[in-house]
Amino acid sequence: MAPPRPHLLVVDDLTDAADSMTLLLTLWGYDAESRYCGESALVAAAARRPQAILLDVGMPKMSGFEFIARFRELPGGVATTIIVVSGHTDATTRTRARQMGIAHYLIKPADPSEVRSLLETLTRWGSSVGGIPQEWAVRPPCATAARAMRGAPTGLARPNFSHPNCRRRTPSTHHAHPVRDTADTLLPHTANDHSPTCE
Repeated sequence: MAPPRPHLLVVDDLTDAADSMTLLLTLWGYDAESRYCGESALVAAAARRPQAILLDVGMPKMSGFEFIARFRELPGGVATTIIVVSGHTDATTRTRARQMGIAHYLIKPADPSEVRSLLETLTRWGSSVGGIPQEWAVRPPCATAARAMRGAPTGLARPNFSHPNCRRRTPSTHHAHPVRDTADTLLPHTANDHSPTCE
């Protein structure tokens, strides 16, 4: 019998970044889900403890550091690996992360090969899924491209990096939830659960 897939939680208020990372983790064989704020992530983690969390620290309302402190109070929280994936490169933020017990701090945009290697080491999980498309090793797909290929067999679809929606969200729009369509079959949804909203 095959071992259960490691459950991973991706927490980032930039929904494109969260969904793109979750898609890659899913294609690598992990059981991954996205949450777009600390409050919602705490509810998800309490309901089902992840083996590892990929966390942005620069989130509004509840920062990543506040999330870490509250998550550590949950049963099993201290033993769970948290990987910070952040755009903050300053020494103060890095030092604070170390002081909170964070051993792995990746700078956005994180290198997919580095993320995969780190997770395989931490979870002792070797994905049986074939290699990711070559272009993804240079640039992961944006959420728009990810949604376009959901449900398609691996290797048959390629993200359209020139799509007009494949761009960085502006501060006025990046808290909006991504559009969900009927083809959304690959990534977990959060719309029907009872977790706090991230608006």
